Amino acid sequence: MESTSTTQTPARTVPGLYDLPVEVRHQIYKHLFCHKPSPIEFAANSNAELELWPDVWPTDGYSSSPAPPPTFYTDIFRVNKALSRDALQFAYSANSFLIANSMGMERFCRLGDIALASMKSICMYSIAFEWTERARQVWWVLNQRCTNLEVLKIEPSSFLAFATIPYLKDFINTCAEQGSQPDVLLDLYVLDRHFAFETPANDYRQAMRVLGKQLGQGAKSWKGFVRPQRVITHVPKHVKQVYLAADVSAQAMLAFEEMLEDEPVFRFVRTSPDRFPSGGMPRIGRNTRWCYRWKSIEEEDKESPQCGDVREDGDGDGDGD
Repeated sequence: MESTSTTQTPARTVPGLYDLPVEVRHQIYKHLFCHKPSPIEFAANSNAELELWPDVWPTDGYSSSPAPPPTFYTDIFRVNKALSRDALQFAYSANSFLIANSMGMERFCRLGDIALASMKSICMYSIAFEWTERARQVWWVLNQRCTNLEVLKIEPSSFLAFATIPYLKDFINTCAEQGSQPDVLLDLYVLDRHFAFETPANDYRQAMRVLGKQLGQGAKSWKGFVRPQRVITHVPKHVKQVYLAADVSAQAMLAFEEMLEDEPVFRFVRTSPDRFPSGGMPRIGRNTRWCYRWKSIEEEDKESPQCGDVREDGDGDGDGD
């Protein structure tokens, strides 16, 4: 009897998502997680790795229709451990996140190590100046667990923003002592005068007082907030960029410009909005945008004339007369 031999074809293995090259996986993840340009706000729901409030800001600053909800599909986090870690790292590194209120602070502090260590951009509102137990915990997490944080944006009230500016040089000096040199940026939006809550004269006086550190500890404006000189000591020194944004009045802006002229220790110079993370939320009433960055001593040294360029006659024109 003639024997026949059969050749068995090996079963084909279908590659899974995690078997794809990392560049391909990231292209897929962009459709699942990226939410630009506004940051994603945390909600206080512990049943998922991340729950989000709907984005109710109008897309053009004037329309009454809400923007579409954030693109952030969390189901992929539950597939398996390897894919979950890979997707988590991309999702939290590719987006900016907003801590806007006490519920958001609680949700942020409950995130896992992978999510926190992957974050690169975080925005906070005036809650950054609260000194509750939860707020202190947020600052601790930012310093100790958000090890790859690159951009910290703080968007408080005009009063708190101007009260913080005089202490930014202390933050910069402390960073220099620790060997870091983050960019310090100011993003100020001048509001139309119809949106001002104070008279122009009062706006100007208050701005001058807080910029000059002259507002007393018992002033009503401090109620519920910790002093900026204390908050600034908790800003992480390992970040690459500290970004302070606020809506201000025209008179407060005038006070700030006068301070820059009179106080050379404040080395803020006008700069292009192109180097800023984003244009901020569109809001009704925003008129003119003024952008500033802190000019380092090294930059000033490069721009100053060299010793060999200075003429002995002192006028630099080479006449010698």
